[in-house]
Amino acid sequence: VNGNDYSYAETHNNSLGAQTLVLENSGDAVLVTGDKSLTLTGDGSELVKTETGTANIDVGHGTMGGGTLNLGSDVAANGGTLTGTVTVGESGTVNVNGAEYAVNGTVSVDGGTVNVNDGSTLNVSEVALDGTANVNVAGTMNVDTLTGSADSVIMVGNDQTAGNVSIGSLSLNGGMMILDPDWVDGAQMLNV
Repeated sequence: VNGNDYSYAETHNNSLGAQTLVLENSGDAVLVTGDKSLTLTGDGSELVKTETGTANIDVGHGTMGGGTLNLGSDVAANGGTLTGTVTVGESGTVNVNGAEYAVNGTVSVDGGTVNVNDGSTLNVSEVALDGTANVNVAGTMNVDTLTGSADSVIMVGNDQTAGNVSIGSLSLNGGMMILDPDWVDGAQMLNV
């Protein structure tokens, strides 16, 4: 999957939750599929520790079934950084919850979904959207470079919260960005 060889990988047949994850024996990739989830609450440092200092996380790809990567949870969220690449396949979801998380690398969304929930922040070097990728921002997302695709949708805000997005360089390439502020009846536009 995405150039990562999982043929000799150790498997875990249940969903997994941890503060951080340590990959040993030259491991540098994690595959989350089979309708399972990986929840990393963080400790303010590197979320996935490897010998090389970088990690590749593949979430929900093809016939292997859906998968979910949770950065933080409703119960525990301490923040942290993932150095490497997160690839979200068609049946994959990434949820950012309750704290500030960073990806020093690329988040590649190949038809899947990224949710930056209210009360959380996601800082990313690069976001690349392909196919019917969806990004929903109810919290805060800061991106150096965001590249969309013709069928991708970025939703900023919802009926509960305005959401905040800061993008250094944006190329929608025919995709949509929908701004949906938290509307307050009777408020003037500058107060919304």
